[in-house]
Amino acid sequence: MFDFIKAHKLFVTTLLLFALCFRLTALSIKQPELSQIGARGLGKVMAPLEKLRFEIFQTFSFYWRHYFHLVGIVESRDRLFAEKSSLEAECLRLHEFENENKRLRSLLNFPDEPEVRQVAATVIGRNSSNYTRSVTINRGSSDGLKPGNPVFDGNAIVGQVIACSDHAAIVLLLTDNTSAIDALVQEGRAPGVVEGTMGEHLIMRYVNNDYTVRMGDRVISSGLDGIYPKGRLIGSIVKVEEGKTGMFKQIEVDSSVDFARLENVLVLLTAGRKEVDDLEKIN
Repeated sequence: MFDFIKAHKLFVTTLLLFALCFRLTALSIKQPELSQIGARGLGKVMAPLEKLRFEIFQTFSFYWRHYFHLVGIVESRDRLFAEKSSLEAECLRLHEFENENKRLRSLLNFPDEPEVRQVAATVIGRNSSNYTRSVTINRGSSDGLKPGNPVFDGNAIVGQVIACSDHAAIVLLLTDNTSAIDALVQEGRAPGVVEGTMGEHLIMRYVNNDYTVRMGDRVISSGLDGIYPKGRLIGSIVKVEEGKTGMFKQIEVDSSVDFARLENVLVLLTAGRKEVDDLEKIN
């Protein structure tokens, strides 16, 4: 008998456990309070373990949120503080330049710059013909607009107003082949004239071969045409060819304005104090 049990101990153990489970099940049916006693006993054993597990988890979460997770925050804070200090110093320097400029203009008896007012407008129409590039905006002469007013998309030049009604105006875009702006290459100060081509890019003409011009250089308005203020962005140079037979470079410029998605513009009004007051009364 003992030899049989020893030889088949796994089978005998399984059989005994099955019999014990069957007996306990039968007892729990006849006496339900036995199962509650077992559950309470198990609860007493497991409750401290569950409490310990919860406390360990909470402690780990606390240290993760307040220490490990914030390891890089100090470095980020220091970097942002340094950037903030640098920007404050730059603002202070620019403010000093502005004050110095005012003092020098006063010493040289330069006249003050005319007051500038901007009017926001929405594009309400587009000319889709092959002969002109223009848009219609929802502002007109009743808002103070007149032909010759420059139009911008943020800081980049869109074009100029060429016709007005009381409540609408037509803006000739830079890409039109009749559009021209007196311009400068910002980096090398090379002067030239930017013209529209009715195509994807603009052309900058009359840039002497003696000037150094590179791809990626920004092109800005020179202010010499009397329409666009000096220093306003036109675009960036995307192609430069040396004038092999002539004295001028061949330069292509990519406009900084996405004309296909143009929806809102700013119209720049330049006027004296009296005209500005009159325009404010109109609005």
